[in-house]
Formats: sequence, structure tokens, C-alpha cells
Amino acid sequence: MERSARRIEPGTVWREDCFGIGILVATSVERMLSSFAEDLDAGKYFLQPEALEDGEQFLNCKPDIDLLNWPLSPRWAHLRDGERR
Repeated sequence: MERSARRIEPGTVWREDCFGIGILVATSVERMLSSFAEDLDAGKYFLQPEALEDGEQFLNCKPDIDLLNWPLSPRWAHLRDGERR
């Protein structure tokens, strides 16, 4: 069997079982952390108030970047529209 010349790049994939898809979140761990830092600086993440009331700390995000909200999220619209990035 001949090996493929195509190189498979590491990436971060989120598996969505309800729709049976995998979403490429980032092409590398470095890119994922960079994107997270940019979103954090932009105020897109926050401590969940209900958890704080219980003495816990839970980091949540705004719906426009939330992977769980991917069908309605502007960030993941390319998936909904059938485009591939």
C-alpha cells in the first residue's frame, strides 16, 4: 500500500452528535488559544453569575461564538450555509 503524500495537519475538532457532524474549531492548538485570547480580550467570555452565587466559577461565552449554538451563531454560519472553510 502506498503512503499518501498529503500531510494531515493537527487541529481541534468538536463533535456534534445530534447533527452527526464534526466542526473544525481551529487548525492548531496555537490558533485555538490565540482565538480564545482574542475573544476573552473582546469581552466575549464571562463568569456565569449563577455559579458565582453558589461560590463556583464557570466561564461562559456569548451566544454569537458558542459552539452549542452553532446553527444560530454568526461565527459558525458557514456550516449552516453549507460552506467549508
